[in-house]
Amino acid sequence: MAIVATSTGAFIGGEWVDGDGEQIDVHSPSTGELLGSVQASTPAQVDAAVAAAKAAFPAWSEQPAPERGKLLLRVAEALEARRDEIADIITHEVGMPKPLSAAIQVGTGGRRGL
Repeated sequence: MAIVATSTGAFIGGEWVDGDGEQIDVHSPSTGELLGSVQASTPAQVDAAVAAAKAAFPAWSEQPAPERGKLLLRVAEALEARRDEIADIITHEVGMPKPLSAAIQVGTGGRRGL
């Protein structure tokens, strides 16, 4: 089964930015089949992402912990909603059995209280 993955780039300073670096082809480790390709970020784009994260940190850290928790739970719920899709892509990309991809690579988005 061929997976054609598309990349939306990197999230830098509140917006999606296409990478300006080299194109990286992603192949299945078990079949060698081309699964997709991604555009790498340049060192300058990585620096911009780090600078944006540092600039955003003071406002984030001033948010009450319950508010930060609510936002993180929304992220976890979004991951959980796409668990099967993400696990399938990871399974093909790294050759890991799908149940392990779902549990380890996608994470514990649906688990409350951890």
